[in-house]
Amino acid sequence: LYPFPLHHASDRQSQLDIFGDVGPNLDRFPAFGQFEGIQGTVGPGDVLFIPAYWWHHISSLDETTSVTFWFKCAPSQGAPTLPLSDVHLQALRRNMERLIAEQVSPLRLGEFFTWHDPEQVAVLHAGEEELFEATLKETRRLLGLVMLDGIEADRFLRELGAGRFQLDVRT
Repeated sequence: LYPFPLHHASDRQSQLDIFGDVGPNLDRFPAFGQFEGIQGTVGPGDVLFIPAYWWHHISSLDETTSVTFWFKCAPSQGAPTLPLSDVHLQALRRNMERLIAEQVSPLRLGEFFTWHDPEQVAVLHAGEEELFEATLKETRRLLGLVMLDGIEADRFLRELGAGRFQLDVRT
């Protein structure tokens, strides 16, 4: 759901304002229209389990105290099976973004993803073309280990960058 970039102060939060007066901007966030929400009410003494990487929003109807506990699941036995599960894909997205940021700088991620998208025009600084090419080559190689082909890897990268980097990551 269009999370802020990893190095943004709002990392792990969605850029979507689903509760605003006009609702989310479907031109900027077109995939939002494909999702369906689940709503429920938790009463006194109830416990709600939210699986890893599930987007959620909590509202209180009254004065409430809540406790959030994050934990890492035990490693699965053996290698992940292909195609990757949604949980593995989300972990892959975050890890690939982190690796790309280490190569091009967190402040240049937006330019990298704009440069990679054939429908966008990127303005690059001196030397960035070579850096971006080398980063893309290595990224495709790594994604090739878990994806069928370069076309699928490029689609994955376009989705990773779509609508997420048109902001200042220093805010």
